[in-house]
Formats: sequence, C-alpha cells, structure tokens
Amino acid sequence: MKNNKIRDNFHIKNFRYLLRWVFIFLSGFFFLQSISGQNENVIYQRLDTIIFHRYIHTFNAKKHGSVGDLMVQTGVFLMDAPYVSRTLEQCGKTERLVVNLRQFDPVTLVENCMALVHTLKSKDQRFEAFCNELRDIRYRNGSITDFSSRLHYFTEWISNNETKGKVINLTAAFGGKRFVFVPDFITRNAVLYPAMSNPEIRSEMLTVEQNLLHRVNFYIPKSVPVGNKIRNGDILCLTSNVSTLGISQVGIAFRLGGVLYMIHASAIDNKVEITPEPFLKYIASLPNITGYMVVRPI
Repeated sequence: MKNNKIRDNFHIKNFRYLLRWVFIFLSGFFFLQSISGQNENVIYQRLDTIIFHRYIHTFNAKKHGSVGDLMVQTGVFLMDAPYVSRTLEQCGKTERLVVNLRQFDPVTLVENCMALVHTLKSKDQRFEAFCNELRDIRYRNGSITDFSSRLHYFTEWISNNETKGKVINLTAAFGGKRFVFVPDFITRNAVLYPAMSNPEIRSEMLTVEQNLLHRVNFYIPKSVPVGNKIRNGDILCLTSNVSTLGISQVGIAFRLGGVLYMIHASAIDNKVEITPEPFLKYIASLPNITGYMVVRPI
C-alpha cells in the first residue's frame, strides 16, 4: 500500500511493467556490446539505453527540481528492479565501466541515481554523457586505470566525490563521532575479484587500504536523533561493527508524511524498495549496524 501510494504521488509506472513491455517487444534483440568512451570501453545492454531514454523522457519536464527531490523520484522510478550483487565484476581482469540499469546492489543504485540526475540536469542528455558521469562518480578522480582505481570503500567514495564537488559529507556537522574500522575486505577476499589475481593490482589495492586506514571518519550512533536535518535525497550510509568495508549498506533518504524512510536495494527482498519501517526503527533492528553517515548530493 505504501509503495503504491508513492508511485501514485509521482505518477510513475511500475518499473516491472516497463521491463515486461520491453522484453515482449524487443526480446531476442538484447546483446552485450561496448561503446568507446574516453579511452575506456563501456559494458552495457540495449535495455540499459531504453531505460535511460525512458527516464529522460519521464523526468525532463522536472529537470529544474532540486537534486534531492530528483534523487528520490529516480529511486522510485527504479523500484522493484532486482537486487543483484557483484554486477561490476563481469568485466573480468580488465577494468571497464559497467552500466546496468536493470539490476542493482546498494552502491550501484546510489551511483546510478546520482548519474541519472546529473545527466538530466545537464545540457548533454545523451547516453554517452550519462556513462561519463557514472565513470566520474565511481572511480577515483573519474579515471579508470585498473581494478584499484574503483572506489571500493564507500568512505573513500564519499571523500573523493566531495573533492569532485558532487556531494557534501554532513556527518560531522550533524554531531557525528569518530568512526574507526580496518579497511581490508578486498585484499582479504581477493578470491572474489578476478582482477586481484594480478600481483601488481593486489599490491596497489593494499596501498589503497593502508592509506584509508589513516583517514578520519565520523558516524552518527543509531541511538542519537538528528531531528529533521536529513533531507529528501540524502545518501544514508550504514556503519557496521563487523564489516571491514566500514559501510555495509547505503540508500536514499525519503520523507513520507514527515517520517524518514530509505530507498535501497534489499538483499533480503531481492529488489529495490523502501524500508518497511521508518529509517531509525529499521536500523535499530539490525544488531550489527552501529549508526550511519549522511551525505548530500549536490
């Protein structure tokens, strides 16, 4: 009932119906292909371009809205898309930009929503411009060199995108406390990543992790209220006391009737959805979640 009400509010057709329509009329024509983009290849499927152009057509009249409101509406547009992990590893040992608007994990959902909104609000609304925006968000300083140039740790993702002028980290300003974690998930789980079989890349990734170990991060304990400081479209980053990634889940803040919820790609329900409970109640029920960070797209 809640999700249906949200769709009605924004007058957006159910994402599942869009996929069904596309598959009915274009089945058999989808295949993996690449396009050239700033010296790197881009991996995508034709359906990704269809979804992209559908998005631009749907929201072009709203392009002058705030980034925060558009982040929410973009998240709603993608609701019910399947949760799929490790979609960025399909490029194998050679790092390439993967564009996938059909399936999401928590991070790729946030990245794609940001890239879609930025492309919508820009003068260049081509699919190629969207790819360039996504690359700039996902990779350190916007450049792909190899596997280690991807912003695997979301704490670095935040700081690098803040340097690029794409977000503002508000956690400390909202009364955040020091957050300490040991960033070694990638090197400890190298078997999960084909590119890590290369000793040089493994060494580069170890250097990245060692540099991150000395950075100062903040988080807001989940027991500490921040009132109405969190706005529509803010990125909520859930900190964990067990994950060596530091941040175990991210999503998009959404206020419904003044109550804060989160749009995210759920591994439990296997789809993009809104948290079944208000955000603070939702994270209170997660024993390994210690709190969250608040990052505002601009």
